[in-house]
Amino acid sequence: MSGWGNKDDKSSTGTVTLAAPSITFNGATAHAAGVITSAAHPFLTGDSVVYNNGGTSIVGLTSTSTYFIVNLTSGTVGLAATEDAALKGDYITTTTDGSGASHTLTHALSNGRGVITGSSTLFTTEAAVGDFIRVGSQEMIVLSIASNTSCQVINANPQVVLTTFSAENYTLNEKPT
Repeated sequence: MSGWGNKDDKSSTGTVTLAAPSITFNGATAHAAGVITSAAHPFLTGDSVVYNNGGTSIVGLTSTSTYFIVNLTSGTVGLAATEDAALKGDYITTTTDGSGASHTLTHALSNGRGVITGSSTLFTTEAAVGDFIRVGSQEMIVLSIASNTSCQVINANPQVVLTTFSAENYTLNEKPT
């Protein structure tokens, strides 16, 4: 990336792990009338997610089925049956809670977006939105930074499908100018 005139390899120490964006929530206490509450969820409207129940399903949803996110606020989402419905803001209004504290919504890495976590990473001081993170053959662009140890990324190379990795060394490069 030095061809862009920016310093290569910013301070990149430590190791990182890539996982699919997901949330875990309580099917009884974090759900009301089709609205699921999860502080700072990683989803965008139209994202496809797989719902898994952590006990009994929320009535109106089927465990292991794919739904589409309606991003209501930074802390709440609704689920739509189709991408078109999600883009219109039409989410499924469920009336009966499920049970269990480990219901999940997961957005597949194959969709090109993931969450990187690490130790000794200092994302808030060393990285910026638009910077590149490289691990092996996977190159990703930083979309948002949640903390010193967590950031959301998007695949920068459509020829390589993002795959999970754990405790891998990484290189951080400045975004091109």
